[in-house]
Amino acid sequence: MPTTFRPLLVSLVILAAPSAGSAERSKRQLPPATLSAIQNSVTRLHDQVQSLEVQYCMSEISSDPKEQVHWHRHRFAVKGRLRFRDNVHFDARFPAATDLNHTQQYFTVEAFDYFVQHSRVYEISHDAATQHYPWKVRADTFIDSCGWWPVDDDPSTDETAAVAVHLRFVLVHPKYVLREKSEYVDGHPCYVVENRGIDRLWLDPARGFALRKRERYDPISGSTLYRQRMSGFKSVATSGELEHGLIWFPMFASLQSLKVGEQANSEMRVETLKLNQVDEGVFRFVPPAGTLVLDRDSGKCRQVPGGRDLLDDSVALAQNLRVINTGERYTVAVKAFSLESAGLTAVLVFLITVNVLLFVRACR
Repeated sequence: MPTTFRPLLVSLVILAAPSAGSAERSKRQLPPATLSAIQNSVTRLHDQVQSLEVQYCMSEISSDPKEQVHWHRHRFAVKGRLRFRDNVHFDARFPAATDLNHTQQYFTVEAFDYFVQHSRVYEISHDAATQHYPWKVRADTFIDSCGWWPVDDDPSTDETAAVAVHLRFVLVHPKYVLREKSEYVDGHPCYVVENRGIDRLWLDPARGFALRKRERYDPISGSTLYRQRMSGFKSVATSGELEHGLIWFPMFASLQSLKVGEQANSEMRVETLKLNQVDEGVFRFVPPAGTLVLDRDSGKCRQVPGGRDLLDDSVALAQNLRVINTGERYTVAVKAFSLESAGLTAVLVFLITVNVLLFVRACR
C-alpha cells in the first residue's frame, strides 16, 4: 500500500471506532429488574407529590396542511381528591378572549360545579359529585401522560379492569408483567411493562421510571389503537430540599389515535408546572357580581347582586367576535369599530337578550 494513503486509513479507523462503540452501547441491555422493585421505586417517589398545578396547551394536528389548527389551553390543579380546571379554546381566527365555551370546573368531593365565563352562569350540584360526570375533570391528559396519580385519591380504575391507566395501578395490576429485554426509546434504554396484546409501557429508569412511550392494541387483530410519546422531561424537586427526591415530568407529548376511521393526532405542550405549592383556595369559587347561580339539584336559581360591568364585557366580546367575510376567507377584526356594523349589532343584541332573560329568570 502506498505510504501516502496510510495516514488516511489510520484516520478513518480512528473516526469509525467511536461510532462502532456507540452502536455497541446502544444494544446493551439494562440490568435485570423486577416489577416489584420498579413499583416500590415509583410509589416512593410519586407519594411525595402532594399537589400539582400545570398549564398546558393542546393542539389538534390535521393531515391536511390547509386545515385550521385548533388549540385549547388548560390550567389544571389537583390536591388529593380536589380538582380545578380552566378551559379555553382558540385558533388563528378566534383568539382566546372570544371563546364562548370558556369554563372553570370545580370538584370538591362534596360538589361538582362549573362556571361559564362570558355569560356568568354558575351551575352547582352535590348530586353530580357522586355520578360519573366529575371524571372529566378528575382524569386529565397531563397526568395520564406522566402516569402520576394522587396517593389519597380514589383509583381511576380497579384491578379487575383490563387496562390500568396510571403507574400506581399498572405496576400492581395482576395482568401486567415486565418483559425480559429492555428497549430503547429516542435513544434512552427503558424497561418494558405490558398487559400482553393490550397495553405496553416503556419506563426510563434514568428519569425515575418516567413513562416515555405507551401503546394500546386491539386484542383480536393486534393492530395499534393508540400511541403516546413523551419527551422534553423536566426534573422537579418534590420539596424545597433536593434530597427529598426529584420527579420527572414530560413537557411535550405526542398523542395518536390510530383506530380505523377515528385517526387523530394531537400534541401537548406544558407551559408552567408547580409542585406541592397548590393552595386549597384554588378549589373554591366566589361568583362575581351579576352571576346567575343555578342549583341543579333543587332547580332553584339566584343572581349575585350587581354586575353592571357585564354589559361592558358583552360589548367587548361582541367587538372581538366581529367577523369580516373576505371572499372565502374569514378573519377576526379585534380593532375598534362603530356600532353601526350589522354583524356586531346582531351579536350584541343576542348577548344582551341572553343576559336580560337570565336576570328575569333569577328574579322570579
